[in-house]
Amino acid sequence: MITIKHSKGTLTFPVTPPGLGLSGGDKKTESHDGIRGKTYSFITATGLRTFSLTSHFPGTKRTYQTGTFVLPRTLDASLRRIKGKQEVVTLAITDTKQTMRCRILSYRSWQDKPKLGRSAKQADLEFEISFEEYAYPKVSKLKKKGKGSSKRGKSTKKKTTKKSSKPKKYVVKRNDSLTVIAQRLKINWRTLYTRNKKTIGKNPNRLYPGMVLYYG
Repeated sequence: MITIKHSKGTLTFPVTPPGLGLSGGDKKTESHDGIRGKTYSFITATGLRTFSLTSHFPGTKRTYQTGTFVLPRTLDASLRRIKGKQEVVTLAITDTKQTMRCRILSYRSWQDKPKLGRSAKQADLEFEISFEEYAYPKVSKLKKKGKGSSKRGKSTKKKTTKKSSKPKKYVVKRNDSLTVIAQRLKINWRTLYTRNKKTIGKNPNRLYPGMVLYYG
């Protein structure tokens, strides 16, 4: 039995031909004599296998066919769609235990004249089909560079420098008091006094013009 597993299901060939054309699978070489007595080998065949068969789709249910009966035009349309889209399918040959991923290389079908007593719809559909093994391309993944590394291998992390914030200052004016200054600077007068206790002294009310007070 021969089946094709494709994107829309499984297609079973109703009639298994007596001969199956399977070739390839090994690299073949030819040897040629060169100059100075040297022998050179040339590859004449690739490692991809090919498979071909010639058979027919019965127009009516036959005793020798495999599986349930399917109209020839339905099977024909499925094969033409698979070939047109170059779909990769799984071809299985149960008699020879061969299974391979492949694409349809060529497909041709024709219909002979119907025999006496049969209509055109009941005529068998002859076909020829060939497959070629499909090899998936190897894709190598690029290694991701580590964080903070550049092309030269140097760190690209930006150095963050803390900006030194200078304290703000206030010069005491005539008739100023800690309460007035604190309201003007929108801070608590006790905080202002604690910050400048060495300058003001023990008495928070003892301020004089020109005295420098720091805050912020």
